[in-house]
Amino acid sequence: MLEAATLGLDSLIETGASVVVLWELAGSHSNRQQAGLRIIGAAFAVLAVYLSAQSLWALATGHVARPSRAGIAWTAPPRW
Repeated sequence: MLEAATLGLDSLIETGASVVVLWELAGSHSNRQQAGLRIIGAAFAVLAVYLSAQSLWALATGHVARPSRAGIAWTAPPRW
């Protein structure tokens, strides 16, 4: 469950960073670029704190990821 939440949070932050980059490119003001860089930096800092906390929790509790059909399907290479 935690792995899925982390994947979702990571994807959300990366998508948000992409939206901010598009917003930056849509304008030419240096203020816009500075604001965009701050937003992206803050988003990745939040992700780093969350991943660190989750990692420490997993180490402290001895949490071990278990295989699942969803995980196998997600990581399996496509059969083209």
